[in-house]
Amino acid sequence: MLNKTTNKGKHLTVDERKIIETALTEDYPLKEMARRLDKDPRTISKEIKRNRTFKASRSEYKGGCVNRRTCHVKHICSDACNKLCKNCIDLNCMQKCSEFKSKSCIKSNKF
Repeated sequence: MLNKTTNKGKHLTVDERKIIETALTEDYPLKEMARRLDKDPRTISKEIKRNRTFKASRSEYKGGCVNRRTCHVKHICSDACNKLCKNCIDLNCMQKCSEFKSKSCIKSNKF
């Protein structure tokens, strides 16, 4: 636990941010992170929301569209291509398709 007199009411330090990052990877509850850092849980939550990033692999992009099962879009890459774009291995639907609608992630909405 950190010293209670340090950094009260100030910005989080790099070390505190590293502790939050480690706690997130180990699925610690927000209240536990706040208790260990002697901070208000809202402070921790705001810090996570402000600095979160989303990483997704190519397969997550392709499977991340809510329209994936019913999609019949073709010809995004070229007029000559006759494949369904959802099956194309060279196309990233998230960047090119105007019909792309992302699924929301429950875990990322938590904070």
